[in-house]
Amino acid sequence: MVIFGFVVSCQSPVDSEHSAETLAQIQTPLLLNISPAEAQKRIAEGNVAVIDVRTAGEVAEGMIAGATHADILTPSDFEKSLSSLDPSKPIIVYCKVGGRSKKAADLLIDRGFFQVYNISGGMDAWKAAELPIEKI
Repeated sequence: MVIFGFVVSCQSPVDSEHSAETLAQIQTPLLLNISPAEAQKRIAEGNVAVIDVRTAGEVAEGMIAGATHADILTPSDFEKSLSSLDPSKPIIVYCKVGGRSKKAADLLIDRGFFQVYNISGGMDAWKAAELPIEKI
């Protein structure tokens, strides 16, 4: 009997708590799912852009301090927001629960952004972890 084994690789989010040094060694664009706590840590360390891809109504309920609003459901606004971002700088994206931010993260990777982080569970998980939000 002959058994064949296949290894299939595709670009998909990776759950990670990688260090910045490990990520700096990666040569290809990478999308990582990170916990709200890990996202807060990276935001506190600085040198990361934070993008809230929810609707204006959702953002009115509060957002992560320092985040830029870029509604993924309004493609022209989202694309305009991308043009002001530095592709070499790490980007954290989030939405309500993670679906829209995954789509946004994929678009960022497709456009040459190197390190893109998606907050697992989105704003719902951020709030559940009792992390701070700011009302606008």
